[in-house]
Amino acid sequence: MEQKGSGNSLDTVHERDREFALNNEHSEMVEMPNTMECSLIVHIFNTASFEYGMNGLSGFNYQSLKDSIKWSGLKPKYYVNILNNVMNSYIKGIRSKS
Repeated sequence: MEQKGSGNSLDTVHERDREFALNNEHSEMVEMPNTMECSLIVHIFNTASFEYGMNGLSGFNYQSLKDSIKWSGLKPKYYVNILNNVMNSYIKGIRSKS
């Protein structure tokens, strides 16, 4: 199973190739978010506890996710749904590679 955050980043791409990497629809490279809200969402995603089932990763540990959101000064009612959508996309990506 691939570890989160593994792979190449834009830091390893030569400046002249950066624009091509970002605009290519088949590229797996993305630019880091530049808003505080996006940065907090990425941080919470990387620090909240995951739950695993028989088929591998099944999602977040709900209480851990809720606590991480509160500690970041955000409202769980709004951000739990956003982070669950991010997790679902992440799980789809993992399963499509296998």
